[in-house]
Amino acid sequence: MMEADKKQSILIVDDVPGNIRVLVEILGEEYELLVATNGADALKVVAESPPDLILLDIVMPEMDGTEVCRRLHAKEATRSIPVIFITAKNDMDDEVQGLSMGAVDFITRPINPMVVRARVKTHLELCQKRVQAMEATRAKSVFLANMSHEIRTPLNAIIGMTDLALTTPLNQEQRQYLEIVMNSGQSLLALINDILDFSKIEANRLDLEEIPYSLVEVVEGACETVGVRAHQNSLTLIHDIADELPHWLRGDPSRLRQILVNLLANAIKFTRQGEIVLQVAPFRSKEVPEDIALHHGGDHSRQILHFSIRDTGIGIPLDRQQAIFESFSQADRTTSRKFGGTGLGLTISRNLARLMGGTMWVESEGEGLGSTFHFTIVGMPASQLDMVERLVLERGLAGLRILVVEEHPLAASVLARMLNRCGATVATVSEAQRIGTTLHAAHKAGEPFQIMLQSCHMPGMAEQKLHEDVAALGELAPKVLILLNTGYRRYDMPWCARLDVYQSLIKPVRREELVRIIQSAAGRNQTADVGQELRPTWVFSKPIKALVVDDTQFHRDLAQRILDKAGHQSVLVADGHQALEALRRERFDIVLMDVQMPELDGLQTTRMIRQGAAGVEATTVPILAITANAIVEDRQRCLDAGMDAFLAKPFLMRQFIAGIWNLLEGASSTEKSNPAPVMVREQPLFAEDKPLPTEAHRSQFFQKTRTLLNGIGEVAGAGNLQGVEARLQDIRQLAIQIGALRMQQLCLRVMIFCRNDRPDLVKIMEGIVQLQNCHKEMEVL
Repeated sequence: MMEADKKQSILIVDDVPGNIRVLVEILGEEYELLVATNGADALKVVAESPPDLILLDIVMPEMDGTEVCRRLHAKEATRSIPVIFITAKNDMDDEVQGLSMGAVDFITRPINPMVVRARVKTHLELCQKRVQAMEATRAKSVFLANMSHEIRTPLNAIIGMTDLALTTPLNQEQRQYLEIVMNSGQSLLALINDILDFSKIEANRLDLEEIPYSLVEVVEGACETVGVRAHQNSLTLIHDIADELPHWLRGDPSRLRQILVNLLANAIKFTRQGEIVLQVAPFRSKEVPEDIALHHGGDHSRQILHFSIRDTGIGIPLDRQQAIFESFSQADRTTSRKFGGTGLGLTISRNLARLMGGTMWVESEGEGLGSTFHFTIVGMPASQLDMVERLVLERGLAGLRILVVEEHPLAASVLARMLNRCGATVATVSEAQRIGTTLHAAHKAGEPFQIMLQSCHMPGMAEQKLHEDVAALGELAPKVLILLNTGYRRYDMPWCARLDVYQSLIKPVRREELVRIIQSAAGRNQTADVGQELRPTWVFSKPIKALVVDDTQFHRDLAQRILDKAGHQSVLVADGHQALEALRRERFDIVLMDVQMPELDGLQTTRMIRQGAAGVEATTVPILAITANAIVEDRQRCLDAGMDAFLAKPFLMRQFIAGIWNLLEGASSTEKSNPAPVMVREQPLFAEDKPLPTEAHRSQFFQKTRTLLNGIGEVAGAGNLQGVEARLQDIRQLAIQIGALRMQQLCLRVMIFCRNDRPDLVKIMEGIVQLQNCHKEMEVL
């Protein structure tokens, strides 16, 4: 029988044989019928041969129909099977309960054959249309993924070579042309990513990470991304994070940053003058619309964050405030012509917020009155990492007196709070005329300011005026002057030297960078005593030798030039066979492997390397996949084949080097400041070739490791790294005894961090959190 002629199947579940006979007589000629006389048997039938529809009696002994329906709806594999309840009780409460459990319809006894046939036919047709729609969506996703790959491949050469060219000596005109090429390439890449994200959301295939991340770094990074554009438009950009929020959370930092960049970029695009303020605060139900409060009403166990992006832009008409969240929609038809854009950004951002447990909405009084976009997310605080953060801050700027000169009250307040949290004593001045008075009063009181942060674009504060005012202060002037500048003026200030400016920082400033510079100016380096700078500098312990495997000449050339600039060696080959030969011939520190290649692709080549086809020594060589295939499934195929990490094309030079550094030196899949989409392969929980430990061994193992892990974060926070390493060594030995591979890997990773010349306490604590999570995961097996 051809597939098109195959009868659709219906499962009838009823404990009364007479009721089953009636339904068989009504439906038997048109459909293939399956029968079960109780709930347990019904679940078995569905598991073995899923029907197209289920007719389910409510009242049955042992397991009634509502419980059967609940269990079916709880499983992904059976959730989509339509269930129609059949009952002799015409009870509204039963109907409501049934529908809440996942039923699609009700039929009451005595049964009318025409009603049964009509309702069965309707729901089967709806089910068939849904399946067809899902297949069409999947086909569209495949097409978009292929299209993305084909566009990303040449785009990698455009962006990569332009990035390289910008590092060479250029005149102003040449630099301007290349920056236009780079910006256009990045815009095209953003468009491709939006289309892919929209496709994944439609197909319900967009997954979120759950890793520790710094809320401050995500917010500051998003503002830094759009900051130059805001300053070029003469807009004030401010970010303000409430002090009571945790610094560290668990979740997906890249997707949160995507939402923030999208909303900030929109605010800049639609604002001609004024300011853009990004505020992050704890969620308070009294301060939001009633439907938003109800959305989060019952969740008190996790941290709910409320983000708002307020602008002084063109505003949104009241009748268009819901439509802007629809796909391919903007405020009106002229908006896309005047401002550009696809209308996908807000749709994607709202869906991402929902995936993170929150929601998104907009407030605007109307055209010309500005807008405020709000969204919430739910996060889990990473308390041990917060402890380290507090330790770093408390030791940061204690005892220093700092004067902040900033015209914008909120910007001044944010800076003052930031510095206060680090232990400094701070005063703010909003008018240039009051600088001298404030400094004189402090000097007279015997509490002079050592450092002054000066906004260099205050009203009336031209270059010459600033020079004269600072010179006139004489001995009252603080020893250190730090200018707060806008991005587009950063390289336009040769007069900084005449003012004896210690440093010029771009607004809005990164807290970490500001603290580090003030410490350096004051002759301190206390942050380094606790841990290294939070952002890696990608300094390699030695020059590396890389094998570049790619069938495209300009991709090989690009990789070689970047590696040359970074002081590393490279050998270039064009396919998998040549890669195997090269690995047999000489030793490499890393293999940079393209995935899609003719004859022997990257996945096949990697499997052969791991199986020993290139020699025993090569079986453990780190392999970084570099490919234009950017969807999650492609990444997972790379990791499953034995590759250690994944880097998507196109990439910038710093992303390329950072991806290699993370794999060889960083040894962590959660590098919070990694600018490239890199995934690192984790070991399985247990060795596959070793039997799982017995219950007695498990009990003994967990008893000992639980004792060793208890309080290890406090030991690290106190700076006793020898004590941490001793505990890790004991845990690792216990893990070796039972074949716990991932726990061994994590212990070794943290021990390496402890042994560094300048131990990074943040990475150590992050590794400890991963180790504790691994321990919990093993306990539930």
